[in-house]
Amino acid sequence: MTTMQGSALSRWTSRALSYPLHRHLAQTATAAEAPARLVAQLEHVARHRPTKDALKFFESTRNHTMRFTARALWRSVQALAAGLRGELGLAPRDRLAAWLPAGSAESVVTCLAAAAAGIELVVLPAPQRHRLVDDVVLDHALHLLDEYKPRGIICWHEYETVPRAVAARVQALSVPAVAADSGNTITEVEHLDRPMSLLQALFVAPPGLGVRAPISRDSAGLAGLSVLSGVPYTPPSALLPRELEFVAHTGRETLRTLLHFRSLLVYDAMPHPCAADDLSGAACYGSFVFLRPRSDAATTADGGAGRGVHTETVTEGQLMREAEAMARELGGLDSDHSNAVRGRLVIAPGDSVVGQRRALTALVAALLHETLAIFPSYDVSPAAGQEVSDREGGALLVST
Repeated sequence: MTTMQGSALSRWTSRALSYPLHRHLAQTATAAEAPARLVAQLEHVARHRPTKDALKFFESTRNHTMRFTARALWRSVQALAAGLRGELGLAPRDRLAAWLPAGSAESVVTCLAAAAAGIELVVLPAPQRHRLVDDVVLDHALHLLDEYKPRGIICWHEYETVPRAVAARVQALSVPAVAADSGNTITEVEHLDRPMSLLQALFVAPPGLGVRAPISRDSAGLAGLSVLSGVPYTPPSALLPRELEFVAHTGRETLRTLLHFRSLLVYDAMPHPCAADDLSGAACYGSFVFLRPRSDAATTADGGAGRGVHTETVTEGQLMREAEAMARELGGLDSDHSNAVRGRLVIAPGDSVVGQRRALTALVAALLHETLAIFPSYDVSPAAGQEVSDREGGALLVST
């Protein structure tokens, strides 16, 4: 254990773990073995072994295999944390929603940046078939947005909605005039940029519940951060639903009022907005909200009309203890990537409700032990994971 880790042990307190599928992990992880904060671990590796590979993605928005060195990962995490805190104005304990495939680089960087910035990340359920959001997944996502009221959301650009999921909402698009609470009126809906069907499903209210436009337009017809001017981003007078202040998407298309995810990765503030955080204070620790399988004895947030949704909040410290326990259950992880079995970890638990959390736990385990984390596909498919594991020389596999 490094001196840095040893000095941080007193910062952690033991919290009970109620998630049934992970309880056995927590029972084997003691408070005395708790590591330092995740942000400290990322910085430590980036400083001392900057060129060491940390992540490998076989599927990416760049259409080729992507690798992140420790330094590149740290820079991306720091940039996004700075964009969220310094540019968009999120404070520790504020909430941000993410609707991203667990095996994407965007999801990994968002999760790590949320932890670094002390933000609570609401993880929306990923579609489980061909990236199609059905009415059940959409209903769960809408409920989480209503229940937790995040200040912003990051959406995956390739998610599509099945017709029945959006049919009840699309009628609002034909309304000729839409007025916002601020008094801003959009009189020609046809002039609005049309977002992907996922955003249409999110932004258009069902008939009878009021009318919302999918997005509104700004005066310049531009979206993004004004980094070069140094002027902080101010959300325009938009008709964003569910109290959202901003929406970012991972695609290349420019949509008015929406931010590009990549724009959030170019923010570089000196000093960093998170530099003044008290790292020993619990208020600056990140946390994550996950859905839970309905079969679990979970706390239910009832959305009405029989729309009960089980959720659980997982703290940064709790997640790291689970990650250490997972590493032990796997027989130990190695920082030497030439060790094909112990030095590489293929993460492929599936993009289900349970799989999203298991994938994040495995990622943290790999980062804590400087093991190469490998994501075989966006949906962290177990079949693809087994194939990649065999190709990598029998690397450890985290599956269902």
